[in-house]
Amino acid sequence: MVALVGGNSLGLSLTSLATLGQRGYWGQALQGRNGEAAYVNVANGNVILQDRDDQLVGRGVGFASVRTYNSEGDFPPNNPDHWLLGASPRTAKRSGTLNAAGSYVTRSDQDGATSVYAFDAGRGLYVSTAGGGAYDTIQYDAASTNLVWKPSMAMARCRSPTATARPPKGPGSPLRCSARTSG
Repeated sequence: MVALVGGNSLGLSLTSLATLGQRGYWGQALQGRNGEAAYVNVANGNVILQDRDDQLVGRGVGFASVRTYNSEGDFPPNNPDHWLLGASPRTAKRSGTLNAAGSYVTRSDQDGATSVYAFDAGRGLYVSTAGGGAYDTIQYDAASTNLVWKPSMAMARCRSPTATARPPKGPGSPLRCSARTSG
């Protein structure tokens, strides 16, 4: 079987599945004994398959090795088969001058979804206003020279090194996640 979701993004993290939870899809995503999940986005026809190969559970943020296929995801040119293997990488690409009006950060998730964060000069951080990631923020931490992603509802915080003032080339800088203690 397959689960139907809706939304204008290319992954799952910004669709009705993330925004509405269990009421955001129709059908059964899991199939077979290995638990492969199959989703079809009814708004754009995108097909997403996911298999959790392994996981590590402990205190703090858990770790899962997930294999993901995304028929229309935003992947690097050297990945024409649209499969991503391994841990859940999140990357960030910055465009424009850091912390300046008109600049933005594009965050990519492991499932191929991308979301754009525009700089809000009044708050001094980058803000997303789309889908399930609405009101998530990314802020530059000068002490560690990282971009720090703060989900609006989740209990995690992720960091991305920003070695230079110009946008990185390639897939972007990885965001490192840790348990959120405040804020």
